[in-house]
Amino acid sequence: MSKTALMYLVGGIVVIGGIGTYMISQPTLQDAAEVREQASGKATGKMSMKDLIAANISQKCTVDESNDVSQSSGVVYVANGKLRGDFQSMASGMTVQSHMIADGEYSYVWTSATNQGFKMPVSAQESAAVSDTSGTQGQQSVDYNQQLGYACEPWTADANTFSLPSGVTFTDMSTMMRDAQSGLPTGR
Repeated sequence: MSKTALMYLVGGIVVIGGIGTYMISQPTLQDAAEVREQASGKATGKMSMKDLIAANISQKCTVDESNDVSQSSGVVYVANGKLRGDFQSMASGMTVQSHMIADGEYSYVWTSATNQGFKMPVSAQESAAVSDTSGTQGQQSVDYNQQLGYACEPWTADANTFSLPSGVTFTDMSTMMRDAQSGLPTGR
């Protein structure tokens, strides 16, 4: 398998597995109010990443997600409009460590298997989640509105948690997709 194909495979696994696990830590608007009220203790329920960030509470959330195809677990940290997720996903007997940081402007996704990662504007992901009804959006980006189960507790924010890793090169996925689309032949 070529290095480029491996990069896309790992990237796809990261995006799908990391996103699935990452999305597990999502509150609803009603639950976000409960999280604010329970900021001094633990809270569990269904929320979206957008709601977790909007709650404006420094918190550490654990997430677990299983389906017929894969199993994922991880920890999500949220503070000051930023989010970081560290996940372990298992599918088809293969285990992948994936990571994500959303800084309000971009989402960055990478795995421990390679020194290549992807970044995409958060605004493009939010609009793609709203406009895509084909069911394929989750394969390309994070759905900030997806409701998933979480268990959160207060956390003292550490700015280093949201620092990008050294040694990982991030490719802008929105530019890559735009370039790929511009190279496609047009239909008649």
